[in-house]
Amino acid sequence: MANTLDRTFKFHCLIFILPSTPLWLFTPPKMILTLAQFPKNSTSAPIYRSHLQEIISSFSNPILCFTDDFKSKNRVGFGFSVGDTIIALRHQNPTSSYTAELQAIFSFLEHILATTHSPSPSPFLITSDSLAALLAIAQPYSSHPLVTRIPPLITTFTAISIPVTFIWAPSYQGIPGNENVHSAAKQALLSSLRPRSPSPWNTFLYASNSLAY
Repeated sequence: MANTLDRTFKFHCLIFILPSTPLWLFTPPKMILTLAQFPKNSTSAPIYRSHLQEIISSFSNPILCFTDDFKSKNRVGFGFSVGDTIIALRHQNPTSSYTAELQAIFSFLEHILATTHSPSPSPFLITSDSLAALLAIAQPYSSHPLVTRIPPLITTFTAISIPVTFIWAPSYQGIPGNENVHSAAKQALLSSLRPRSPSPWNTFLYASNSLAY
């Protein structure tokens, strides 16, 4: 198994970091989770799409963005969109869908920070279908190293006047942006090029278990 691990994994591990902002000064990122109030088993896709459009229409000239992941056996792809541009990558190591979604959000925020001039006249609306990931980054503390790296980025966005709002919307509801990024993340699984994707240390445990069983 040691030889298998050596051939399979290329580690660039992230470690847990303590937040620099005290608990009483922590400001959660702006989130709209109202679509989660609708029961999935009795809510039709057109209703979800209609309510999502209402949310989007409440913003002035927003830039629509989506994040998603795709997992198949030991391969994981993740991606994000900014307007009509889609970026999708294959994760360097096997990992969970939860971590892949966090990776997509983290990569999106880094991309916006590197490519957007401030102040931004248009708000960025980031739609994710991972409620668990959104709830995690809304908390001041977490044991997941990707989660601990996202709030400082949000703080930077606020400081340089780049408005960012997260929205939860369910997957497989015919939402074009979500479907397009999902397909791109799936396509990324076929890539032999695996960019250096920072991974939490527990990715090693997850991946080694997936090989063992």
